[in-house]
Amino acid sequence: MNIKPVGCIDFLNTNGSIGERCYYYTEQDFIKTIKEENYYGVPMVVNVFRNDDGQTIPLDFVKSFDPLPQGFNIIDYEKGEDMNDFRRLEQLAKQYKALYPKGTRIELQMMGSDPRPIEPGTRGTVDHVDDLGTIHCTFDNGRRLGIIPEEDSFRKLSIDEVLDERSEIMQREFIDKVNKEVIPAIGWYGMKRAYETGDMAVPTDLLKMLHEQFVGVYGTDYLTSDDGLVTTPGVVKAADGNVYTALVDIDCASSGEHWGTTFFTPNGVLSDQSEDPDIRAIIKNFVPYEYWYTPTLEQDHHVNFDDCPEVVDKMLNTATSLDTDNEVRLE
Repeated sequence: MNIKPVGCIDFLNTNGSIGERCYYYTEQDFIKTIKEENYYGVPMVVNVFRNDDGQTIPLDFVKSFDPLPQGFNIIDYEKGEDMNDFRRLEQLAKQYKALYPKGTRIELQMMGSDPRPIEPGTRGTVDHVDDLGTIHCTFDNGRRLGIIPEEDSFRKLSIDEVLDERSEIMQREFIDKVNKEVIPAIGWYGMKRAYETGDMAVPTDLLKMLHEQFVGVYGTDYLTSDDGLVTTPGVVKAADGNVYTALVDIDCASSGEHWGTTFFTPNGVLSDQSEDPDIRAIIKNFVPYEYWYTPTLEQDHHVNFDDCPEVVDKMLNTATSLDTDNEVRLE
């Protein structure tokens, strides 16, 4: 049986010429592809076919164009563009391979006829698309399964969602490093002596170790708005007059908006997000406080690094120094 297409998309090269023309044989596939490619700003011309009666699919989707495609046409169907079921599957597979390359992040909304369906809302990563159009994925719950687009419901994660996922993964990895490799190495007697004598060598060494772990996880100490919420090594000048090494939560997407602080004090590691009444009583003495952090944020409207106290400036410069001859000591 031959099936007539409802429309086609001309994907354009950088010079405006047609690089590839893809035909669509169901309204659902056609509109879904248009919306996804339009969201990512893919240069294209959308062509809707009239059928033998001069009718087209509903055109309500046109209202959602943002940005506008490079062209939109309603044209008569031309013979020779129909195809049998096998060629239709072949064409769909070609489209899916372009839409969902290896590494694409997706979220499953509902599985069709699978006897052991994956739970809706589960996210996964595309491994490959086979020649029949099945999208093979490794899901975050450990299962590997093929998605059949005409039977299963799913969506591709947006760029912002992918960046948020990356931010969460990096943040968890850094905090895990801090918990496993930094905190156990702190000599708390040396920390107490630092605040008794005013010698900030131990808190500075701690800051340097935190910074090195941060760079080890992120691969850089330069942050942009794409990094989202980040836990950074930092320094706090508290209301009690002391300067503490800290972890400062900042939202890079909001130009460094502050979300919370964890203090490394002679009394241990204290978070201002803690619900423990004893910890909150101690931290109450720290407020209000000023903070600075070791990475460089592309745009920060909240922290003035040019006017920080001398002791803070020295700690930051020492922690971010590339001089590897200075051994980190936390005792």
